Amino acid sequence: DLAWRTPIEGLTATGGLTYAVTQYDDFVPGAGVGPLLPGSRLSYAPLWSASWSAAYERGVGTNLKLRASLAGRYTSQYNTGSNLDPLKVQEALTLWNGRVGLGAADERWTVELFAQNLTDEDYLQVVVDQPLQTGTYAAFLGAPRTWGVTLRSRF
Repeated sequence: DLAWRTPIEGLTATGGLTYAVTQYDDFVPGAGVGPLLPGSRLSYAPLWSASWSAAYERGVGTNLKLRASLAGRYTSQYNTGSNLDPLKVQEALTLWNGRVGLGAADERWTVELFAQNLTDEDYLQVVVDQPLQTGTYAAFLGAPRTWGVTLRSRF
């Protein structure tokens, strides 16, 4: 993990990197246990993951403050299924989120524009076997690009 107050006034950068070897021991699977589990990486466990962000804050005039941030998250490929079926793999993925806002210097109010999944990546959160339909799957997809406005107030 890293947090850095850059030489540029108001600009901060953060980041983190994880290398995680997670796997089941070798064992003989019993009844009801998927045959792909022994010796395999756990579900939802990418080998590599990283996150980073940059945030900037600056006074504007005497009574306003500008805030902006950009953040990213990377994960290497991982399996989204509890049985580790190869058809349930989520490929490596990078997601970007951003925010820019203007508000009172005393933080009594702020208006922010934000966007999630800026590059509109398609990704799988989970893939499941369809009951009573052998060989078919259903998936819960990650959120597409979303954007909005946030109004904050303190009183």
